[in-house]
Amino acid sequence: MNSEADGMGQSLFPGADGATNPIGDDDPVLREMAQLRQVYLNQSKRRERELAEVKSMVNRESRRTTQLERDLNTLKTSLQAAEARADTMAAQADQLAAHLRRIYSAVFRGGVFGLILKACMELTGATKGIYLWQPPGPERRFKIKDAVGFQKYPGAAPSPFIQHLVTQVFESDDTFLAVDRKAFKGFPAPADDEERFANCIVAPVVIQDKLHGVIIVADKQRGTFTQEDCRTMLSIGSHASVALHNLKLQTELRQTHVTTIAALADAVELKDTYTHGHCQQVARFARQVAAELGLNDADQERIYYAALLHDVGKIGVPDMVLLKAGPLLPEELTMARAHVRLGYDLITQIPWLSDIANLVLYHHERWDGGGYPEGVAGEDIPLGSRIVGAVDTYCTMTTNRPYQKSRSKDDALAEMRRVSGSQLDPRVVEALIRVVNMPETELDESEAEFMSVYGVDEDKPLIGKL
Repeated sequence: MNSEADGMGQSLFPGADGATNPIGDDDPVLREMAQLRQVYLNQSKRRERELAEVKSMVNRESRRTTQLERDLNTLKTSLQAAEARADTMAAQADQLAAHLRRIYSAVFRGGVFGLILKACMELTGATKGIYLWQPPGPERRFKIKDAVGFQKYPGAAPSPFIQHLVTQVFESDDTFLAVDRKAFKGFPAPADDEERFANCIVAPVVIQDKLHGVIIVADKQRGTFTQEDCRTMLSIGSHASVALHNLKLQTELRQTHVTTIAALADAVELKDTYTHGHCQQVARFARQVAAELGLNDADQERIYYAALLHDVGKIGVPDMVLLKAGPLLPEELTMARAHVRLGYDLITQIPWLSDIANLVLYHHERWDGGGYPEGVAGEDIPLGSRIVGAVDTYCTMTTNRPYQKSRSKDDALAEMRRVSGSQLDPRVVEALIRVVNMPETELDESEAEFMSVYGVDEDKPLIGKL
């Protein structure tokens, strides 16, 4: 019993020192249990290794997924940016097309230069712009035809700073890009704050390989100008040059028209030697008054031609009436006044002159309604007719006629002021007074520019020199 009790007190498993119970080692059940335990421990270690590998793989895949998400977001951002650029380019293309339609149509209506400048400014985001035109001739000089964002332009001559910008185009034969004020180092100082550009582009306008003008856009609304803006400017310039070439062809056609007008005006002056040079003088001042009142180039041209032909109806007035020195009898007065209707009927037979026929018809109407042929008054009289009528009145007073001696300029202007508001439109009278008092050189320069743009050769005057 004691030996059994002692045996019962022995451990069935290895002790701390690794010794095994002799009785346990011999027991097949215990050996089986020990083996199973070892298998379990081995499997646990293997599963731990596999789990660690799985966790590592999950981490790798998680990092890869994160990178893919970042790449996808980058692609999305790039795609959105590309779509935005495409939308911007499409919008710019639509804007350009709209501007070009207006530019091409302006060839026949006037205002081409302003529309070209507006297109360049809108498509580049500029807040200021200048269109400089190079008049025909050997000298390299420019005149500002249109400007936006300036108080003194287009009336004033370009400052040394603006002229120096223009020379950059000549020297490089390309656009000049200034992304900041550093680009202006060594330039003449700007004339005023309006010319202190933060940035600008200067681009040439070329027609048939000849420089026609220069466009300056400045102070971009957001950011600064880029090479893309330069390309946009050149694209506009390329299309605009076609429109301007068409304008040149129109000008050549006008030259033919002017020859016809000159022949008609000459026919009138052959009948009445007292009016020699009168039609051209009226045309000259009428065009200048129209400019003084702010009318566009096309309206100035129409008024110029209307003034040139305002007396063409006198071809149908008998010489005994036209050249009579004394007062006209009622029936003679009726015949004399019929010249406006005769002129209207004659001009309407010429299709390209039909839009000035009304200006000729109504140029003897009065502001108070007491004129002829229809007795219309005030604003109902076409503005062109009011201008021609006022200028005709002034030029008649300062010219010898069979029925009156010429007056001095001061006397004539005093009389113009007296009838202002009754016979003549007050606004037109004030504009005419300013024009008459202009220095002769200023009038000559304005006239020369008009002639060169609208198809009149200065070396071949319409009806001789005044």
